[in-house]
Amino acid sequence: MTIFETPLVTPLLRGLFRLALRLAGWQIVGQLPDLPKYIVVGAPHTSNWDFVMFLALAFVLKGNMRYMGKAELFRSPLGGFFRWCGGVPVDRSKPQGLVEQMVQAIREIGPIFTLTDDIEADLATIQAFFKDKVGINPRLTSAL
Repeated sequence: MTIFETPLVTPLLRGLFRLALRLAGWQIVGQLPDLPKYIVVGAPHTSNWDFVMFLALAFVLKGNMRYMGKAELFRSPLGGFFRWCGGVPVDRSKPQGLVEQMVQAIREIGPIFTLTDDIEADLATIQAFFKDKVGINPRLTSAL
């Protein structure tokens, strides 16, 4: 069970995050797709505040989300908290195994999601979408 499906906690946090976003002047436009499973990409990741924004959006949009995080986070005293928040640890010391790590994680949360048969076109579309996006700390944005 994740934080997004915990009785009493979920509605309380949904209300708190909705209020916090409103007070900060943020407005959520759109909604999550009406599909049994999907992949949401959040980029560029330039600040630890991105995690708080992920939680806020997930609660307000009523999503039961999972995310990838560096394995070191899950070994810390807060490791259980990050798992409860939907975290899937990724061993960055073995970057060549990232795909296999994600395939394994996806198999534990459902079947593999395939965009199209043209991977290069899919990557080009994703890169084009994120090209003009900036994070909280734009100077920390890496090139695509």
